[in-house]
Amino acid sequence: MKAIKNIQALLKVLTESGILNDAVALGQYIWNHFTKDYDSSYSDNNPDVIAKTLHRMNNGSAPRIALVGMTSAGKSSLINALFGQSIAEVRRTADTTSCVIKAEFPSGLIIYDTPGLGGNEEFGYENITRLFLGMSQEEDAKEFESVPFQKTLNDIIELSPEQLRQSPILDAVILVVNISRTLNKYEKKAFKSFFFELKARYQGRIVVAGTHIDELNKLSNQEIREQLESYNRIFDNQLIPISSISGEGLAEMVINLFRIMPHKVSPAKLQESLTNIRKLNRLQFVIAESSNLLGEIILLRGDQADDIKALYLWLFALICKQYSVDEETWIKCNGDAFKIGERAKEKGTDLRKIPYLPNSFWDVIQSWFGKKFERDVLVHKRIGVDGLQELMPGVYKLLYGFAEVDSLELSNEAIKLKINNKAKEIQSLVEENQVEEIADKIGEILGELLAVYVK
Repeated sequence: MKAIKNIQALLKVLTESGILNDAVALGQYIWNHFTKDYDSSYSDNNPDVIAKTLHRMNNGSAPRIALVGMTSAGKSSLINALFGQSIAEVRRTADTTSCVIKAEFPSGLIIYDTPGLGGNEEFGYENITRLFLGMSQEEDAKEFESVPFQKTLNDIIELSPEQLRQSPILDAVILVVNISRTLNKYEKKAFKSFFFELKARYQGRIVVAGTHIDELNKLSNQEIREQLESYNRIFDNQLIPISSISGEGLAEMVINLFRIMPHKVSPAKLQESLTNIRKLNRLQFVIAESSNLLGEIILLRGDQADDIKALYLWLFALICKQYSVDEETWIKCNGDAFKIGERAKEKGTDLRKIPYLPNSFWDVIQSWFGKKFERDVLVHKRIGVDGLQELMPGVYKLLYGFAEVDSLELSNEAIKLKINNKAKEIQSLVEENQVEEIADKIGEILGELLAVYVK
């Protein structure tokens, strides 16, 4: 609320001012925002850039994740290893398997723990999970008309399908399976069907965690390989073997969580939610968030100059904040961001000649003799790969300088060559408006430039 009032006060001052655009003063203002020293006396004739930048700083939600899995697969242990709070802490009883449990974390992260899959068909608890997730219920088990939902420790309510449809959409699903357990052919078929239905329902926002790798590791190499192959056939090679005890596989799982989160989820909120030992290292995290922002920017058109500059300014601010730069460095970086953003927006405009009908007697006469009547028109398009060519070197050089990367610094030409290698793929995704897939490709490029593994 305070942030909104500050932005409103700022906009009032800016709207009434007529002072020329000053990138140094703009950088000073954003710096003051970061250091919590708000100065509403700052003025500029371009309030949109500042307002949009400040909005971005306060934008983005914490993720909402459904926890789904086999009975006794170790869901609580996994959540405790990742986020430092066990689902068991918010249960009414030690084994509340017949309702969906909501667990909210200090960062705003919300986990919904659901009844286990493959349990007693007589009770039909799996159908509670299916109904909560918006999936069809199993016909050979008890069907439910509402979902028992534990909102607080002592408060269980019934949520109707209509109420569920009106609830905020889940951002991701963590599917937990006990890979030390050997499944029969009926269980394999049931889990495979469930997985593909779930994957279609949530557009691939699924992470499959295979728990109890510690137990599996006690078997022979041949047995381990056969068991993992069996589970990968069920889950379309998306299985991540993990141990909530030793931490094996959890780093890969965290990277996948970042990768599948939708645009509206703030990566910073997800990073904040993780336990310190599970957080992405700083460079991996900055690459992940930078890729998301660059993906958004290159979908903008040339007539959205303020949005391009605001997002790129926020991107530079994010990097500077992560590496705790001093005020003088930030002011310089801010000026660079503004200039680069200005150049990038030019990639989203084309000057084209379009024909028009002659509108005077003399023009008509000339048209009889073959004269063509054309006028120049400025056409706006997405800045796309051409814009990325302008934006990427600035981000790379900033990260290279701050992160102390153990490799030789690349030239702008080398950076553009890397982009060119994926240009067709990225441009195709731009045309299809696939912002998350674009971010994945950009993350791969940044990872290669900085010699960092980013899945």
